[in-house]
Amino acid sequence: MEILLKLKSWQLFMLVVGINIVIAILTAFFPVNTAIIFSSICAASISAIIYFMWMWEIVVKLNKTEKGEKLINDRLFKISYFIIMLYFFLGLLFRYLGLNESVFYYFMPFIFFLLFYCMLFVSKLLIKINIKRDPNLSDYVGWFFLFYFYPIGIWFIQPKVNKFYDKVGKK
Repeated sequence: MEILLKLKSWQLFMLVVGINIVIAILTAFFPVNTAIIFSSICAASISAIIYFMWMWEIVVKLNKTEKGEKLINDRLFKISYFIIMLYFFLGLLFRYLGLNESVFYYFMPFIFFLLFYCMLFVSKLLIKINIKRDPNLSDYVGWFFLFYFYPIGIWFIQPKVNKFYDKVGKK
């Protein structure tokens, strides 16, 4: 499923950020109740899932050379990604079932560390595709901040992803 790699910047922005903007506007006109809170949680969850799927697709589809070999070993990225997704879905399940979710707060620093690692990994991969050598941290730290501030970063990252996908991903 490489649909997210083919989208234009504005389309990806609307999927990741636009859903939350629409819900925020709608909640301004209605009194806060359970349905509004539930729709806000669903919108934020859908946006997060799309954002993480986008990062996953970048790594899976663009992490290869012309010969089909991997540019960077992505095993640690995939493990980190699945731990983040497990944490995310267990948190949603606990919230939905009304269970005590305070145990999740203890793991939050670790999850943030894994999230930062995933963003750094994707940044490093995109720079490695672009400059065709092993990048230094100073080469890809700017891309990391674009991933971190994704509502702005999508506008800069997605055109490059489109270009790299046309060049590398279709092989």
